[in-house]
Amino acid sequence: MGRPPSKNNSLTEKATLVASLAQSGTPGSEMEKMAALLNRKMLKEEAAEEEERTIALAAREAGAKSMQNKRDMELYQQDNCSHTKPLGGPAIGGQRDHKNDYHFMCLFCSKMWLNGELPSHLKISLDRVGGPTA
Repeated sequence: MGRPPSKNNSLTEKATLVASLAQSGTPGSEMEKMAALLNRKMLKEEAAEEEERTIALAAREAGAKSMQNKRDMELYQQDNCSHTKPLGGPAIGGQRDHKNDYHFMCLFCSKMWLNGELPSHLKISLDRVGGPTA
């Protein structure tokens, strides 16, 4: 299966058509006017496509910046969270996976720890951790 023609090829074809129209007519003829009209239309289309590309790029950059800001805010909240309940106990939940690895998470800020990464002052009884039995 052949690929559909790209926009650049169609612009090249249009430019060739405009040039041939301009050359085939006498100065001030209908062909020359048609060539000038086609040329203006091509320039407008090209400007519109460039504007669309610029807008799309700006949207992608804004999205990336927004995601980075969100991640920075999450890290700030996790760094400033005590991971403890108001009465002093650890605010930690846990789950054991099929490989018998433990995954712990703060119930307030959603910070995650695996197996031995959980700080000792936040450890919870492993019988409070759900998951498949080994």
